[in-house]
Amino acid sequence: MRPYILYRLLDVNSRLFSRATTAWLTIEDTRIPGPDGRLIDDPEQSKDFKPKPRIMKEAWRQVVRTPEEAFYKRLSDKIPENERFGLPKLVCGGDLGQLDVLEWERSNVNASIMTAEDRATRLPSHPLPAASSKGKAKASQPQGPIYPQHYPQHQTFSWAIGDVKTRTFRERSHMRLVIDDVGRPLTKAKNTKELVRALRDATIGHKLAFEKAGVLHRDMSVGNILIVDEAEDESFAGFIHDFDYSAMTDVAPGDEPELADSVGADGLESMGVVLTFKDDERKERTGTYYFMAVEILRSRVVHGVHHDLESLYWVLVWIVLRHTVHNLSVTQAQGVFVFGIDRQSAGMKVEWVSSQVDEFEIPGNEPLTKLLRDMALLVIKSIGTKTSKPEPLTHDAVIQLFDEALASPGWPEIDFVPCQWLDKSHASVPGVMHDPGAAPKAPRASKKTGDGAPRSDAEKMPPPSEIPTSYKARLRSKGPRSATVAASAAPSGPKPSSSSSSRKRKAEEPAEPVASGSGRAASSAPSGSKPSSSSSSRKRKAEEPAEPVASGSGRSRSSKRSKGSSRSENVD
Repeated sequence: MRPYILYRLLDVNSRLFSRATTAWLTIEDTRIPGPDGRLIDDPEQSKDFKPKPRIMKEAWRQVVRTPEEAFYKRLSDKIPENERFGLPKLVCGGDLGQLDVLEWERSNVNASIMTAEDRATRLPSHPLPAASSKGKAKASQPQGPIYPQHYPQHQTFSWAIGDVKTRTFRERSHMRLVIDDVGRPLTKAKNTKELVRALRDATIGHKLAFEKAGVLHRDMSVGNILIVDEAEDESFAGFIHDFDYSAMTDVAPGDEPELADSVGADGLESMGVVLTFKDDERKERTGTYYFMAVEILRSRVVHGVHHDLESLYWVLVWIVLRHTVHNLSVTQAQGVFVFGIDRQSAGMKVEWVSSQVDEFEIPGNEPLTKLLRDMALLVIKSIGTKTSKPEPLTHDAVIQLFDEALASPGWPEIDFVPCQWLDKSHASVPGVMHDPGAAPKAPRASKKTGDGAPRSDAEKMPPPSEIPTSYKARLRSKGPRSATVAASAAPSGPKPSSSSSSRKRKAEEPAEPVASGSGRAASSAPSGSKPSSSSSSRKRKAEEPAEPVASGSGRSRSSKRSKGSSRSENVD
């Protein structure tokens, strides 16, 4: 265990049902305990020492998935430090849930709720303890200090406690990782050339991970590629990270491979041998929806390298449409990416690469315009047609296009613009579901965006400044009312028909406050009489107490709707 100080929140997944991922800027706490027990600076440390900023990632992974640190360990073991390019380095960290379960299992009788199969899912890399039998700990022989809680705190046990062992795969485990490389999002690029260079370097990293370590990322997206904050001349400018949904071969390339005559669909060719992935592991559809390859949207297929490379292209298109000045309207640009309808989403992507990109122009940026068209041709060949066999994308072909574009003259120094489609809280967060409760409500006549509506609908909403955010409650009641009701209700005259008439009446109302304290409602009419004009209504309002009304209160529980009213009142 190593202590770290978190000092800036970089990102957080705010969705309720998720991995609850958070990313922080952090520095290692290098202080040591002093004579009085307080932390002091290490006297052996240089006075010029400056802690290096790093990234700490915290998340709750599904226990059925391979822990992310396993992928980083494979990358570190198989890729020498001097060859590492476009890939982050794990400094420390691991799965707190597994450590917690091991400690709990050694000392707690409640560990008997874990079956052998349940335990193998929660702790796939740890053998059974000596004091257990078929995954059940013996209550009479605790193997360590008494665990302070009934159940682990860093791994969920909801399904085990509920005696539904078949749902163990739904349990989650708490992990923390510290990554050496610090970067910024692609949407914060200084210019499009820096963006393209970062994508090129990330592609090289993707190639190294697959060919040298047998790791396939499977979630190439805007959020999983970063630009190095302070890139050196010979270092990489961008890198891929977040290997949560990755897959890796049973054995690493070069480690006891199985000989084979040919390369299978699920294999990796390396020096004449075939390395296989786990059964059906890559048939699960993973990734960020907007950037999924066309073939994955159309059918259930084995996820391959060419799908990740196609996702890289859609990442480039996504950012260019949002952060450059081009010849497409906002409606046309938004239409390239469709959320939630697989057939339509795939169709719009095919439409882009087959015809729309040929009409696309970025004035003053010929290298980027040409790159988008050249890569579109590779994507078309990779998708294939009824008359042509698919030619899957390759690392070398994609990297060559990136290199040619970067070597071309004509890149503008300043051509990156902020996205104007949405407010900044959503401008660069793909896949976020629109929450109508968090946004200003549209007028009653406008089309509502229902719960869970995709972000593509949110993008088509008018800017927040154009949406009314508050409406006054208009209550209709009859007969004597208490002082409380009078203080919280609006005049009982005819309902206003327009905002202009409402402002006119408000201007005619007396401005001076009236002291409250009357036991009888100030707005109740005298016995035997009934108000019949707007002037009498204004008179009653002037006599009402001017006490403040609680926010959000449309009417008190004792008030009634007027006879014949067909619907409830509008409230703020």
